Amino acid sequence: MTSSWKLKKSLPMLSLSLAVAFLPFSISFCHIALIFFLITSLPWQKSILSIRSFRDNALVILLVSFVIIHLAGMLYTENIAYGWVQLEKKIFLFLIPLAIAFSTSIRRKEVIIIFFVFITTCLLASLYCIIHSFHEIQLLKNGILTLEDFNYLSSTPYKSLNPDASDNWMLLSYRSLASGIKMHPTYLSLYLVFCIMIIIQSLHIIKVKSSMGIFIAITLIVYFSLFTVFLSSRIIIIGLIALLIFSVFRSPAIQTMWRKAAYAFLIVSGIIFLIYANPITRYRCYQEFQTSSLHIHQNKIYETSTEIRASLWWLGLKSIQNVNWVWGSGTGDSEDIMKETSNTYNVKNILRSDNPHNQFLCTVLQHGILGMVVLTALLTIPMKSAWSKKEYLVFTFCSLIILTCLTEPVLERQKGIDFLAVFYPLLLFHHHSKNGTSHERKRPSEAKHYQDASLL
Repeated sequence: MTSSWKLKKSLPMLSLSLAVAFLPFSISFCHIALIFFLITSLPWQKSILSIRSFRDNALVILLVSFVIIHLAGMLYTENIAYGWVQLEKKIFLFLIPLAIAFSTSIRRKEVIIIFFVFITTCLLASLYCIIHSFHEIQLLKNGILTLEDFNYLSSTPYKSLNPDASDNWMLLSYRSLASGIKMHPTYLSLYLVFCIMIIIQSLHIIKVKSSMGIFIAITLIVYFSLFTVFLSSRIIIIGLIALLIFSVFRSPAIQTMWRKAAYAFLIVSGIIFLIYANPITRYRCYQEFQTSSLHIHQNKIYETSTEIRASLWWLGLKSIQNVNWVWGSGTGDSEDIMKETSNTYNVKNILRSDNPHNQFLCTVLQHGILGMVVLTALLTIPMKSAWSKKEYLVFTFCSLIILTCLTEPVLERQKGIDFLAVFYPLLLFHHHSKNGTSHERKRPSEAKHYQDASLL
């Protein structure tokens, strides 16, 4: 009876671990695991609807407010069908954080296991991507695959700027490198940099003393950093550099300031060298900006990624003028309004995209200032608290999400939604580190006994 009870109570943890394991590979299987988590975690919730629990926890209130804003947006949206699509995509963003926040079956030990599963999964995913790329290189050599099958830079001046670059670099970089697991390179990069964050935080908290443990940790950090640079996602590379420099300057193992500065210089120099060594990354991070104009003209079709993104931001800002600034256009109308603005100014792109590629612009278009305030609060309140309490994993996580939201609609893409749905509440409600020691937060459901002021 006891073993059966323990098995049942471990099911939420098992299902959440499976969801994390499937996240880089299959959204469908990830969702099945998340559904199983919701079902199995319900019997172990305590006071899930406790009024005091909601009142005493600002982040839970903000999460619920975010749900209400999206539901309310359905009342005045014109594109109801697409609005329901948006709600369906975000269903786990609404349910999983609340379930995790009130869960009594997730402890700090379980969070560490989930982190370990995620790092292992990302390592296996990246290795598979490398194997897949080398397999395609062999197909290219044998004439089975041609350059036209994967040349994602064909409409750009890449080849004229890098005439001696081998075509193999295409398959070892950016979209082709991430295509092994059918992920967008930015989201795969986001996952890998989060893995680096976890490893660095583990080194500080656990204080690994064995030479083998330190070697494995440093090897993984170097490997994930190298892979991230080759994925050529510019905003994530910026985040990676900032994270590594931040980690160096807060490291207690490097005691003098000049040594910290020297290590930071070596890290930046190494990443710049990698950027230059890979012609794809060199083009995306440097050469493309030299050949692109950020000044948007009407009656023009944009082709390079920099100009496409700039034109979509420009259209997003123009579109905001056509919606209610307080509550926006509704849950399903943002891309329709973008398309209307695009037609008005005849500003197009070869990708035929009508998404502003900025989560903050998306949120303002859909839900106005109300939605923007809630989203910003959900990310900045934990950052402020984490900084004061030296919870650096939480601080760097929120910082990375904010940075990614500047160039990606993170909450409009399933890989971004599910990533946030799982790790945001795990970090905020079940993982806590202060002054080098991790300990468990009090559950929101225990608020009637403990005033959880640590979140504010």
